[in-house]
Amino acid sequence: MTDYDLREYLGRLEEAGQYRRVEVPVDAELEAGAIAQRLAERGGPACHFTAVKGAADGATLVGGTLSRGDRFLWAKLAVALGLSPDAAHRDLLEEVVKRREAPIRPMQVKNGVCKENILRGADIDLGRLLAPRVHGSDGARCISSWGITIVEEPGSNRIVWESLPHRVISRSEMVTDLPVESAIGSLFYRRYEPSGKPMPFAVVIGGPPLLTVAANFRLRRGSASAPDIAGGLQRAPLQIVRAETSGLGIPATAELVLEGLVHPGRREAASSYPNIFGYRAPDQQTQPVWEVTAVTFRANPVLPFATSGVPVTEAHIARSIDCDSQLRAEFIRRGTPVSGVYTPPWLAGAAVIVASKMIYTAFSQSLAGIVRSTEATRHVPYVFACDDDVDVTNPVTVFHALGTKCHPHRDMWQVHDTLALGCEPFLSAAERRQQSQANGATAIFDCSWPLDWDRSIAVPPRVSFDQCYPKALQEQVLAEWSSALGFPREKDRPAIAV
Repeated sequence: MTDYDLREYLGRLEEAGQYRRVEVPVDAELEAGAIAQRLAERGGPACHFTAVKGAADGATLVGGTLSRGDRFLWAKLAVALGLSPDAAHRDLLEEVVKRREAPIRPMQVKNGVCKENILRGADIDLGRLLAPRVHGSDGARCISSWGITIVEEPGSNRIVWESLPHRVISRSEMVTDLPVESAIGSLFYRRYEPSGKPMPFAVVIGGPPLLTVAANFRLRRGSASAPDIAGGLQRAPLQIVRAETSGLGIPATAELVLEGLVHPGRREAASSYPNIFGYRAPDQQTQPVWEVTAVTFRANPVLPFATSGVPVTEAHIARSIDCDSQLRAEFIRRGTPVSGVYTPPWLAGAAVIVASKMIYTAFSQSLAGIVRSTEATRHVPYVFACDDDVDVTNPVTVFHALGTKCHPHRDMWQVHDTLALGCEPFLSAAERRQQSQANGATAIFDCSWPLDWDRSIAVPPRVSFDQCYPKALQEQVLAEWSSALGFPREKDRPAIAV
């Protein structure tokens, strides 16, 4: 695979039946956002709106580029990785783990299509750019609901990527939710602003698809950078050019790039944007102002956007595979006998399910300890530990194990005063204001049979297709009756039971 752009990805989605071109006029004022939210909740193809009302410069919108597919939850991510759209989660996960462990540094090129058009100074008018109002509660149009914000750590060459929702407030200014615990928020509030220096930035919209996935990965300091991981995911170096004003490296094939500065002390009131849990956060009093000093874009730019509501949105898909790949690699490194790990995207990262051979009593607590020590999952409030015969991606088998094996008193533990993100909806207002963030907790559910039970007497045999019949008969039934009775193939089984 070589470095490829958003347009080629849309072509691959079309070949996989996960893309729809919509030529009927669509309004960027809420209508496009409503369609994207419906796609996220129920599944469907990426929708390319080619006749957006009020669009200028030949711009078009595309929604649902990585959200839940219309038949398989992970179809679009699989296509982005160059895999079959109906690849099983296990195969997809193993591929992501392998690619993350082989990062590839970016390659600088002299020029790119992202600079076919360049605007500076008085020529900049963000209101002219195609930015949808995604949710009814949004105070302004969001120009970067599925993009990458790039900054550089002062005093080093460390590049930080993050996916932030920038909203337009004037011809050349934006605001965004920038919590201090975010990677870029930490740099601004703790490094740039105290030193009195403006923070240069670049906002990339419509880059190669796996770049935004990498921007949603939570990385421990000292690990590979997001640009290197993006290269590993696409198995080719990211081609970058230097930004017009800041010198930051930007993807050469990006559809639209906004460059500028975040000045110390400059704030504007702004309504909050929905968070990863699918709720609208309480409004914060003011937010930093992002001044745009240059805009570059391709001819007839194709601009991806995403809703930030209840699952399963693009962010849930990206963060779920981030959690699973980090955990899978950590369990392998430690030699832990784990047969499956899953962070259900439909639970917005609030739970991790691990299936393993239980090698000693209360081994589930050790599994939870590893979950809580991994960067992507250290804030997770719920951990389910299951026997190794449980399909962690199937909520029916997981909740069957919870309801039949987990004793409500004996097999449930709580870890108090753990780190919380601060935006969890179950936190009280006082807990959200707590500066230390040690206001969370983790609940551990042991959904496995106790090791001291006699397997021949105390553990009842499970009556299911795969455990109750001879293997030869199972294969015969599937071979002879699947077509006649319309049995779904295993890889077609919905990831969310309805």
